[in-house]
Amino acid sequence: FTWDISLNGTFSESKVLKISDQVSELTLYQEAGAVFKQIEGKPYSFITGRTILRNDKGEEILDAQGLPQLAPDLVDFGSGIHRFMAGINNNLSYKNFLLSFSIDGKFGAKIFSRTHNQLYHRGLLQSTLPGREDGIVLPGVNAEGQPNTVRIPAQQVSTRAIVQRRRDAVDDFLFDASFIKLRNVSLTYTLPQSVLQSVKFIQGATISLVGRNLATLMRHTPGIDPETNALSGNMQGLEDNSLPPVRNIGVNINVKF
Repeated sequence: FTWDISLNGTFSESKVLKISDQVSELTLYQEAGAVFKQIEGKPYSFITGRTILRNDKGEEILDAQGLPQLAPDLVDFGSGIHRFMAGINNNLSYKNFLLSFSIDGKFGAKIFSRTHNQLYHRGLLQSTLPGREDGIVLPGVNAEGQPNTVRIPAQQVSTRAIVQRRRDAVDDFLFDASFIKLRNVSLTYTLPQSVLQSVKFIQGATISLVGRNLATLMRHTPGIDPETNALSGNMQGLEDNSLPPVRNIGVNINVKF
């Protein structure tokens, strides 16, 4: 029995040094409240946007109607490019069997999900359900810092009063894009020479059961693949109604003559 392990890793630290003599930042793309920029002195492909208005304790500050409010200024959320990538490859062999599998991951990036934003906007996420029947008192404080006591009527909830306030904030739709995946698995059997002796023109043969993208072992992006990216080139960190990843399973037969 033998077990061979190989590891690899890459760390990337980016910084925008200069855009031009006239400007220090460049807006590349804007989608549903998220603004993708290149900013001098910041990491490459930076994501900014507005947030829900909160106090120093992190409590939401609601208006006189008991509804959330947007903060006036843009907030820096981080880069859409992963800073660290790592992988581990394993080969376990016993007699004529070889089991190989690889696990890899990427860490340290942010991703804005337009899928979540649009589902929320249309009232299709579970988070939009509270208050549709009996109204709701949202957690938070009023302008004076006192606990909110204003109930939003069910009719207002059903006509998306809360949704319309929150949909332009990035908070609810920005996720940590770190992930770990079981990338490849293969189980190979090498036919012994005693079996092949009767067929003299065959020098060797193997049969393998193989699979790719079999499982996501860790992610922070509910319902979407953290590895997806709707943009290209300088614009990274946007997921936009992406298709789910494909899991492939098959059989390979290799014959040497």
